[in-house]
Amino acid sequence: AAAVAAERRAIALEKQLESLQKSASEAEANKKKADVAEARAHEADARAIEAMERNAELRVEIDSKTVECARLASTCASMDRQLHMGGDEKTKEIDALRAREAESAKSLRLLNAELSAARNEAADVSARLEAEKRELEFSLARHEEARVRDAESVAATKSSRP
Repeated sequence: AAAVAAERRAIALEKQLESLQKSASEAEANKKKADVAEARAHEADARAIEAMERNAELRVEIDSKTVECARLASTCASMDRQLHMGGDEKTKEIDALRAREAESAKSLRLLNAELSAARNEAADVSARLEAEKRELEFSLARHEEARVRDAESVAATKSSRP
């Protein structure tokens, strides 16, 4: 019985030893993981510090740009006031130019209408003259035929006389 108990005790101790060895290797693996995590944490801290420094630089730049924008806005407001002062004169000039443009457009329409009428009249005259030309050519051809017949008739009459 003591031998069985010792055997059981030895088996239990072996299991406990295996468990401790396993725990030791797990602890070593966990230590390596912790070291890697710590290194990453240091890297993250370094990046965070760099980001904070960059943010501070950007804040200074933003503040500078804000001051510049305020100055530009003030300049724009001043120029806007000056433009509005001279705007009334420009509005009058623009209105006068628009009135002249309207008159010019009206004159152009009238001239285009006159031109169209003149073209139509010229086309009518051209067609009429062309018709008269054809009529005169036809009349000339008839007269020429009559002259040739008369000449032949006179020649025939002269040859039939002794």
